[in-house]
Amino acid sequence: MMKRHLLLSLVLVLTTAACDTTQPSIHESEPVVEAYLVAGEPFGQVRLTRTADLEGVYDIASLGLRGATVRVHELGPGGEIARTIGYEAASDTVGMYRAVGTERVRASTSYRLDVRLADGGSVTGETFVPGAFEFTRQSDLEKVYQGADQFEVNVTASAYPGRQGIYVVSIRPLDPHPQNLTPFYLDAIYGIKAGEAFDPDTLDVTEIEDLYEASSPPVNESSWEPEADGTIRIRLPWFAVAFYGPVQVEFNAIDDNLFDFFRYFTAQQGGSTLSPGELPNILDSLEGGTGVFGSMARRSISIRILRGDG
Repeated sequence: MMKRHLLLSLVLVLTTAACDTTQPSIHESEPVVEAYLVAGEPFGQVRLTRTADLEGVYDIASLGLRGATVRVHELGPGGEIARTIGYEAASDTVGMYRAVGTERVRASTSYRLDVRLADGGSVTGETFVPGAFEFTRQSDLEKVYQGADQFEVNVTASAYPGRQGIYVVSIRPLDPHPQNLTPFYLDAIYGIKAGEAFDPDTLDVTEIEDLYEASSPPVNESSWEPEADGTIRIRLPWFAVAFYGPVQVEFNAIDDNLFDFFRYFTAQQGGSTLSPGELPNILDSLEGGTGVFGSMARRSISIRILRGDG
């Protein structure tokens, strides 16, 4: 779920980063990596493209890189290669490479991405996969919208070297129709006040597409409520709930690479606080290119949001 949000953010960053809008752009194309590892899940795909000129159209389909050799190395405690996962080019998407085999990503483990490009260049980067975490307690899975009893869950801490866990919470409605919008969003998008009659079939559903997924900014575990048993209690805020009905809530513990991407992307959206030419470059850990090679551990749970009348 969070991956789609990251892809859209990455495309926006790569078409606006570090540009001076007062001068014609001078662009030197470089490779772009988009790849994520998720603890306990099969190795995900790696997308390879090139940056495009600011004045052009960033068409991800036409900028895919062919003929690359892609590998991900699992590293041992001393940085030595413990195993290697090979990748092959996808037949249906130029620039997409998929892992060979069914091996899974290990939590609390370092991985190195090794990309050899057809033109002789290379892109490398490393990530440390955050430690796995578990739900230890949860409230009822059905909650009345804006009731006094919010949905909450206790989770164990996700271990990460040198810092506390950092989390992104994502919310995805499983029945996202206009008639299921909560009052705030129904008013904000369509101007329909609570209690007013309306015909949902007459509403443009494209207006609510941005609500199909929502992610919080990165949150340090110290921002949530610690329990005596060492777990963290997290409450779902009502302002994040856009739809009644079934909702999937996903908790993602992220690595340093994703944390850096999120915070620098946020800085790039500074609006009037930034002058032309002051947009900061994205901070990434890649050598020979740009983009994201990050990792996360995640757990998800499905709940149901009820109307006030149940």
